[in-house]
Amino acid sequence: MKKKIFFLTLLFAFILKGTNVSVASPVPLYRVTPKVTGNTKPSKAPVHFCLTLTVFFDEDIRQLALYDESGNTYTYYVYDEDESEVVQGSFNSSVTNSISLDLSYCIEGTYILVVSIDGTLYQGEFTIEE
Repeated sequence: MKKKIFFLTLLFAFILKGTNVSVASPVPLYRVTPKVTGNTKPSKAPVHFCLTLTVFFDEDIRQLALYDESGNTYTYYVYDEDESEVVQGSFNSSVTNSISLDLSYCIEGTYILVVSIDGTLYQGEFTIEE
C-alpha cells in the first residue's frame, strides 16, 4: 500500500511539473554518525522511519528531486567523486513540498547528497552514467 501511494505521489508531482514521466530511482539516505576516531561514516540503517524527506534521481534528465510535506527546512549539498561541492542550497518544505536540482552539467560519476536538518546529517549516493 505504501509503495502504491509513493509512486502515485511521484507521478502526480511529475504531472504538476509538466515534465515527461520517466524512470526515477530512489536515493536511500543514511544518517551520518561519528566514528570513535572522529571521522564520519554513514550508518547502515536507512532513515525512512525517522526522516520524512524522499529523494529521487532521474537518470534521463539528470535531475535530483527532493520531496517532503512536513514543513521542515533542509540544507543540502551535492559532492562529486573528488569531494568538490557541485551544488548546495536550502529546501523549505513549508513553502513548497518539492524541489528539483538540475545536474545536467555534471559529468559521469558517483555523487553524494548530504542533507542537514537540525544539526543531523544524512547522506545518500547516486550515479550519473553517460
